[in-house]
Amino acid sequence: MFKLICLLTLFSLSVQSSDISDWQITKEEDHYILAKGEAKAELPMTNVNPSVVHVEKYGTLTVVHYLASTSGTSVMLEEYYGAIFSKDDKFLGTYPIRYESLSEAHSSDDIDQPKWNVSNEELNIVYKELKINKRFSIK
Repeated sequence: MFKLICLLTLFSLSVQSSDISDWQITKEEDHYILAKGEAKAELPMTNVNPSVVHVEKYGTLTVVHYLASTSGTSVMLEEYYGAIFSKDDKFLGTYPIRYESLSEAHSSDDIDQPKWNVSNEELNIVYKELKINKRFSIK
């Protein structure tokens, strides 16, 4: 049983990491392009080179999590966003996923975080700080 669990864990990690390597971010003159095959999204220029950190599927949607930028005055933050694609590779937008503190004196738990809620029928993104309240069907 233990071997089976280990094999399933390794298999799921290899599938997940292969999804990450399929996505590429390239720099253009005044923006970045996130792409995998026909799926393409234009990302704004930031103060970091964006990098894909995770790929997740919610029904018919694919969400590519990426490091978008760093910001802050009193507390430096890393900003992670999600680029959302439909099942036919149509780009639906980017939305904040989480903010992580780069300061040992401040916890990421103290930062107002976007809420991503998934049900059987939809993905709902709410972030009051930026007045985001977006729903996507995942069927």
